[in-house]
Amino acid sequence: MLSRLALKSGSVGRFCGLQRCLPQITARPSSSTPAVGGDKPLPVLPQHQAMIEDMVRWTQANEVFYGKDRDTVNFPILKMSPEKPKMRFLVIPQEWFDALYTRTGVTGPYLLTYGLAATLVSKEIFIVDHVFADLMMLTPPVLLATYFWGPKVGTWFQKRIDVKNNLIYEKPIADTKASCTKQMAKLETAKEALDATKDFVHAQKEYVLLQLEASYRERLNKVYTEVKKRLDFKMEVQNAQRRFEQEHMVNWITSNVVKSITPKEEEKSIADCIATLKKISQVQSATA
Repeated sequence: MLSRLALKSGSVGRFCGLQRCLPQITARPSSSTPAVGGDKPLPVLPQHQAMIEDMVRWTQANEVFYGKDRDTVNFPILKMSPEKPKMRFLVIPQEWFDALYTRTGVTGPYLLTYGLAATLVSKEIFIVDHVFADLMMLTPPVLLATYFWGPKVGTWFQKRIDVKNNLIYEKPIADTKASCTKQMAKLETAKEALDATKDFVHAQKEYVLLQLEASYRERLNKVYTEVKKRLDFKMEVQNAQRRFEQEHMVNWITSNVVKSITPKEEEKSIADCIATLKKISQVQSATA
């Protein structure tokens, strides 16, 4: 019933959009702006104010008559059937016969019908006068017209009712369901994208960490190379200094030794060398 009221008052989209304002407008129906709650306040347009007030009243009425205190087991909610129930003799409902079958048998409803009619006539509760003749003349044509043309007329009216229901209720509700389904699909896609964004952020962090690790290793290798170069240079300097010291020491010793030899010692040394060579040559010739 509330959905029908919303459809009569406006489109289903406006009803769904204003549904969030309903609890807040209940407390302050005259305010143009809902009270500030957990959600963002929604402005209420003047043309929607009357519809919201009707929605509030219908909600309160539904809580009273169809709320949780309603005993639907012992007092079920009656619903009008969209189709005509089965009839006997075109005027008596079939369910009356079904209710009497368990108590009176198959012939009970017929005896009750004719017996009641006979009782009404015999007790002059139903008086047979000149109007009764008119009634007897009018009843068969009405029953025959109902029997032959009633279904066609009912079908014609039912088609118009179906078109009206489809235009006012079913089509807006179907469009709203399709729109809601589409919006839910978009929200699911957005939710999946949001969930994937978390993994993307994590992967991006891992990628940045890998870049930092690569940069750290590159700089560490560069530091190692530069330190090795400096150590090699230091070692080469020390080796060059050591070689220079050794060469200088050898040259200094050699020059001092040469300077310390006198001409006499030199002549004596040369003479000793010549004598030694002669001895060696004599030994070699003797062995040969």
